[in-house]
Amino acid sequence: MVVVLPSAARTDYADALRPHRHKLNPMFVPILDQLQYIMAKVDELSLLSGKDGNTAEGEGKKAIFEVFLDKGRESEESKESPWIVPKSQIVDECASMQFAGSDTVGNAFMVATFHLLKSRLALIKLRRELDGLEEEKVNFEALEKLPYLTAVIKESLRLSHGVASSLPRVVGSSGSTIAGPHVPPGTVVSCASYVVHTNPSIFPDSHEFIPERWLDNRELEKYLVAFSQGTRLCLGINLTWCELYLLFGNIFR
Repeated sequence: MVVVLPSAARTDYADALRPHRHKLNPMFVPILDQLQYIMAKVDELSLLSGKDGNTAEGEGKKAIFEVFLDKGRESEESKESPWIVPKSQIVDECASMQFAGSDTVGNAFMVATFHLLKSRLALIKLRRELDGLEEEKVNFEALEKLPYLTAVIKESLRLSHGVASSLPRVVGSSGSTIAGPHVPPGTVVSCASYVVHTNPSIFPDSHEFIPERWLDNRELEKYLVAFSQGTRLCLGINLTWCELYLLFGNIFR
């Protein structure tokens, strides 16, 4: 089953801004260039997908966007109700994965690599656990069961500070007690993930890379807000965990 959700990114302004490129803030120009690159790749994917049974990847494996396109073709051919994802939405989804997905995963992995190379003991522990896997090519299912690897990833997420802005919430109808005082209903409260992740009362030696703090301590789970928490939890959390497990597992093994 394929479920399509509206993207968090809107990129339909890119074409309109193209003629005014020279007037834009120089910091925004690379973003516009990237959006135009994504649009061109989506057009290319639309042309390549489904021809002679081949995929854009050329290895018989379909990207999620090829699934969108194929579903649209199937609904047209079978005369079923239209199941067509507009090009604009596919571009939006690509941009969301590019900007919200790849950079955050890359940043967490970069932070972990720095600390693991700096802390030889942590690196030795990680490699020893990974070397215990029998499979030549490790998979996600095997990696997610490794406690020290999981602790390393959690500590990497804690120290990578993916979102710098605060995480606002509206207090519910019954009000709430926060850090002592009663907060009335409708009040907007917020706290940045950086503040939570570096709070020494929650994480002693909070600026130090200590994966062991996550071992046999489920109480800390509620304070890991790299993906936010509750109803506003990041939609890409499971994909990110999968990517991080595979990155760490295959590179540090």
